Formats: sequence, C-alpha cells, structure tokens
Amino acid sequence: MEGSRVVLVQRPEELEPYLPAWEDLAADALEKNVFYEPWMLLPALRLWGDRDDIVLVLFLTTEGINGSSRERLAGIFPLQFQTHYREVPVRTLKLWQHDYCFLSTPLVRHHGAERTVKAFLDWLAVNPFDAALMEFHDIEGDGAFHNLLIGELRRRRQRACAMDSYTRPVLTRRADGETYLSESLTKKRRKELNRLRRRLADCGRLECLELERSHDLPIWIDNFLKLEAASWKGRAGSAMKLDAASREFFTTTLLEAFGHGRLMMLGLFLDGRPIAMKCNLLAAPGSFAFKIAYDETLGRFSPGVQLEIENIRHFHRKSPIQWMDSCTAVEDHFMMNHLWRDRRNIQTLTVATGPWSGDLVLSVLPIRQWIRRNVKERFLGR
Repeated sequence: MEGSRVVLVQRPEELEPYLPAWEDLAADALEKNVFYEPWMLLPALRLWGDRDDIVLVLFLTTEGINGSSRERLAGIFPLQFQTHYREVPVRTLKLWQHDYCFLSTPLVRHHGAERTVKAFLDWLAVNPFDAALMEFHDIEGDGAFHNLLIGELRRRRQRACAMDSYTRPVLTRRADGETYLSESLTKKRRKELNRLRRRLADCGRLECLELERSHDLPIWIDNFLKLEAASWKGRAGSAMKLDAASREFFTTTLLEAFGHGRLMMLGLFLDGRPIAMKCNLLAAPGSFAFKIAYDETLGRFSPGVQLEIENIRHFHRKSPIQWMDSCTAVEDHFMMNHLWRDRRNIQTLTVATGPWSGDLVLSVLPIRQWIRRNVKERFLGR
C-alpha cells in the first residue's frame, strides 16, 4: 500500500461515483454484512439518513502494481453523531443503524484489514466531530473485525468497554435438512408438527414455493405486506404497510436484492393463498433471515413453524450458503431457539477516542449501570 486517503460523505448522491468500488469491497469483505452493502444501505440513506448527523467515512488505498497504481475502497464506516452517550453529555460517534438494520459490522476489505482498522482508529483520534467516544453497536462479538479491533486497542492501550452482549440463533449447515431437523426436534415434537401439517393440508391444497420469476416479485411483496399488516404488528401500528417510508424501503430492498441474485423468498400457500412468507438475504457464504409473516387465524396449525421447517430444508439445498443469521434480538424467541441450534454473539463495544472525557465516562459508566441494576433488583424486585 503506497498511500491512503479518507473521504467523508454526508449526502447519498455523493456515493454514486464509489458504487463499483463499494460493490467490489462488499464481495471481498472481511465479514459479510448485507445491511451495509450499497443495494441495501443506499435506499435507507435516502429515506432516513440524508441529514447532518449522518456521515459515511470511506478509506481508500493506492496500491502499486507492475509500475502502475490504482485506488481501491478499503473500508466504509456509516456513522451517526450524537451529543450524548446513554444520558451522559459527551460527544459520541456510533455505527449508524435504522430500524431494519440488524448488524452493524462495517465493511472492511479482507486484504489489508489490519491497516484499515488502524487507519480508522487514527482518524477517530482527530475526528472532526470532537467525539470522545465511538460506539461499535451490534457487531459480531467473535468475528474477525471485532478481533482485529480488540487487538489494536490493546496494542495502543486504548480504553474500551463491552457495554452490551447477547446471543442470537444462527442456522449452520449440517449434512442435509433432515439431519438438522432430527438434531433440533425430538421425535415427539416432529410427530406433532407432522400431524399439524396434515391437518392444515386437509383444509385445502398446501404447497411451499420459492419466488423464481421477477414479474411475480411485486405480487409476493404485496402479499407479504398484507400478511404482516393482518398480524399483531398491524394492530400495534408497526407493520411496514402502515408506514410509507418502511413500505418503500422494503419494496426497494427486495427489488434490488432480487436483481443482484441475493433474495431467497419462500411462501407457504393454501389453495393459492399465502399463509406464511419469509424473506432471506444472501451473502455467500452466509445469509440473513430478514423478515417473516404468517396468518395468525391459522395459528393452531403453526404455519410460521411449518414454513421455518421448509426454510431449513431449502437452506441445505442452497449451495454455497453455510450459515443464516436469525437477525432476532429476542433471546427467548420460541421458534428460533427451538429450531436453530447454534448461536452468534452480538456485542456493543464502546471505545474512548482520546480526550479525557471519554476515558472518564468509560471508567464511571459501568459502575453506574451496576448500581442502577442492583437497586432495581433489591428494591423493585426486577
């Protein structure tokens, strides 16, 4: 690497010249993250990120090859600036997340990843926002990026604190789908689910289909939005169909994902009517379970679980996909925790960038949280 430069981008349209380099970076990323790929992040930025507190930090490197040089995008970090950190008045940067972003691990090119992590920490030390803290929210706690970051922070003796950590289910390939299901479910549970499936099939023609043709996609999207709106999310007012921006984001994202060959959409149909639908986003060798909806009026037959069983079978037929992140932050999620055997650690790591205020907050805040937690447990019984 002969040289490097940092580019700050605050408007989505300013990213257009970097799209080919961004797509190349995503394909060669140290860790796959569809939520920060251009086809998914750009629609989100246009809807929710076109404002002054959002900035994308791009690291570009100039490499010499056979006497000539070329510039490559080595890393991209979507950031949000805040004047407070967990109610404490200290200037903070954090990895930007919108409501439909379930992983914030930044895209860093595999080759030269260590140099990019060092360059980002160097930039943080003199960041133009005068932020004393940097929050790496919802990154994989056992991932390659996390390990590089921790190693460099230790080398610099730079203060960092793991503020939150939880595990969420991940589907990892076995020999085949039936082998996986036999490991996940007891014979008694499988027998009961098979009985429910037969009862459901008695109600009409039952079939599981995968979206294959582009001209069917708008119908599948509309069916999914209607199915979700008819569920508890519709009653709670949180269904995507009820919010114009969410509806546009979902529609645009699925159209883009299909166009890039990154969408796996499954549906369980009864007499041609969708009773459960699932959207998965592919990023070989991994994938992400993005959204699922099912007909609650047929809840006695467990249509969501029935579709998830088909998803496990289909996943094992989908080469070269090796894992699927559940993207659920609910640790006691019944369906995922009963069907998906493996776990992925998700962590929020907060780093002091250099000013004394950041070190002070990271020294005091864990004690404050411990006191508040123990007071609640002792006096409120929580």
